[in-house]
Amino acid sequence: MSSSVMTMLTGRCPRCHEGHIYTSVLGIKTQCESCGAVLMRDPGAWTGATAVAYMMGSGFAVCLILFMLATGRLMQEGSELIIAPTVVVFQLVSFRFVKGFWVGMLFDMGYVYPDEPPAPAIVPSPDAVAVDAESTEALPTVDIAADAGASTPPV
Repeated sequence: MSSSVMTMLTGRCPRCHEGHIYTSVLGIKTQCESCGAVLMRDPGAWTGATAVAYMMGSGFAVCLILFMLATGRLMQEGSELIIAPTVVVFQLVSFRFVKGFWVGMLFDMGYVYPDEPPAPAIVPSPDAVAVDAESTEALPTVDIAADAGASTPPV
């Protein structure tokens, strides 16, 4: 089973499958407490999850409208009072699963990974610099003016 589906169903980190990814009903932690994988690198990364949840809610609304039309309840007074709250509740319930799926998908694409500590700066010792300075040879010089005049075409 892919990590996207496992993350969606279990609510655990797609990398280590141990840490929980949710802070609340709709909130996601910024980092896994078990493996250190950064789950929220950029706030704009959730635009896709929001769009998927919106499309699922719209599809559910269309199915509900078609069902109500087939049963003859669509034209009754107050049918919009049934459709609107049902779609809102469906979107709120499905958004948690969509976010879990989205975290798993971001992991599959290589977007969820632990931050590595920065590499230590390499500072050469003074002895190494002195040895390198003594062993360098003079580079050949190039006369730029002579080369520039030679490469221009005659007028």
